[in-house]
Amino acid sequence: MASIEHANPYSRAFFEQAQAASQIETVQQEFEQIALLLKESEALRVLFSSPLIRTENRQQMLDELFASKLNALTLRILKFLAFKRRLNEFTTVAKDFESLYMTYSGIARAEITSASPMAASQQTSLEAKLAQDSGKKINASYKVDPSLIGGFTVKIGDRVIDLSIQNKLEKLKRNIVSE
Repeated sequence: MASIEHANPYSRAFFEQAQAASQIETVQQEFEQIALLLKESEALRVLFSSPLIRTENRQQMLDELFASKLNALTLRILKFLAFKRRLNEFTTVAKDFESLYMTYSGIARAEITSASPMAASQQTSLEAKLAQDSGKKINASYKVDPSLIGGFTVKIGDRVIDLSIQNKLEKLKRNIVSE
């Protein structure tokens, strides 16, 4: 709970800085890259989270690791989080920043689950329909769940569209049992 309390204001402030510098896209992409590095590198996770590393040392290590690889604003953000002893909350800050970025850019994330893999033409058609209905660009991720029997489900934010055979069978069963 504490990380959310701290992350939201930081994410908003960082987003505003990136917006003022016309670098929203760059910072977002670099946050994604850093998040991937954190998943892959135990040493980087220690740098970001160990309470034993002094702030000055942590900032120096960030400079050594990222000065030639990151945009100056992104590096300044990392060093600020280190100064505030919040670098361990980077993942949460990055997720909140991504949400702000997606809202700002008019992008909606759709999680699509189908009973069997969808053909590329089906994916394109479904994404176009979702974009038309939502008025946003769709960033879709796909997965397969054979328990759906047939059809698919779509989750966009809090909204769920369930067009699976499994769901239709459950509704039919409820109707039969209730009669």
